[in-house]
Amino acid sequence: MSSSHIFLVLLSACVLALTACNASAPASPELYKNLAGTYRKALTFDDLGAAGLSGASARTVLKGTWEMELTADGRITLWIINETIRYAATEGTFTLTTEAFALGKDTGTWSCSNTGVDQATYRWKIEGDKLTLTEVKDECDRKFVMTTKSWNKVASK
Repeated sequence: MSSSHIFLVLLSACVLALTACNASAPASPELYKNLAGTYRKALTFDDLGAAGLSGASARTVLKGTWEMELTADGRITLWIINETIRYAATEGTFTLTTEAFALGKDTGTWSCSNTGVDQATYRWKIEGDKLTLTEVKDECDRKFVMTTKSWNKVASK
């Protein structure tokens, strides 16, 4: 066996071992369908401070009512709502495994991709109409919106 064949065999074995140890099972289309819907939460200045967001200006900007729309085909829109307007802050894509909720590149005025952050990963759990996200990795302040308090499902898609 040539050295290139040995290398490919060893590389394949390493990939299989890492996949078996670290990856969770991909989510079924049915799971995407069940998760699809509109979720809402209200975040106060104090909620965001307690979650670790420093700086009064950042907490002032992110406080308010947030909606998250998830579609069965893996699209996400985050809306900020105040007294006079419902504003699409960012739009992008998400993928699911049985354990992970991963965000991809997003667009919009409050896009994390605008700051060089194109990916984020959270653990997720749904209990009844409550969706809880726990940060695994997100280098953007979006994590405070995503993880401070649970999301309440207000409509199915």
